[in-house]
Amino acid sequence: MLKQFLAFGLLTTVSGCTINITAEREHEGFEHEEWREDKEHHEWHGGHHEHHDEWREDKEHHEWHGDHHDRDHHEDGEWSGFITEHCWHSEAAREMAAGYCEGEYEIFHELVSPDAMIMVNDDDISKSEWIESFDEGKAPYDDVRHEDMVVTTMFYNNDRMFTNMWYTWKGVVRETGEELSTRGYACFEWDGERVVGFYNAFDPREYDRTSSEGG
Repeated sequence: MLKQFLAFGLLTTVSGCTINITAEREHEGFEHEEWREDKEHHEWHGGHHEHHDEWREDKEHHEWHGDHHDRDHHEDGEWSGFITEHCWHSEAAREMAAGYCEGEYEIFHELVSPDAMIMVNDDDISKSEWIESFDEGKAPYDDVRHEDMVVTTMFYNNDRMFTNMWYTWKGVVRETGEELSTRGYACFEWDGERVVGFYNAFDPREYDRTSSEGG
């Protein structure tokens, strides 16, 4: 059975369909220089340990309830660190998601390393295979979009960096008019400003069902 990748996921392909994709929010394209300026403004240059003091001050400034008052939120463990939704890398992941919905893949070509390790559920694929599959994978659907998206980036003490994305993928099956909605999780690993690893997990059964019904 031929499989295609869709919204960071898998589905059974249905041929002979076209798409009319909209995004949840306006996507103004990839302005790398604006991101770079924003990154420099917030000093996201790696060596993130120097920001722990700022993070601690911010934590003390806010009211932490319950047991939070009795704990030190700054830990020195290898897989401890700090997390934020407001940084260059989180915004880059959001722009990739928007580019996927609108069929604008330049940002993937620019930010994803040619040797990136990409896994969708149990399938290992290359960067070119991943990007080339987007349009064909979305073909059975109209109004492809992401909703309820939560994006955060974790800066670990071991100098590894991951952006986590939780989302609801939605699309309208062209053949039936049914709206498909499924939750998914994606993770981008960064080396500086390049994606060197990507993982996506979700349940593909609804994709398979609606695609087979449409075919």
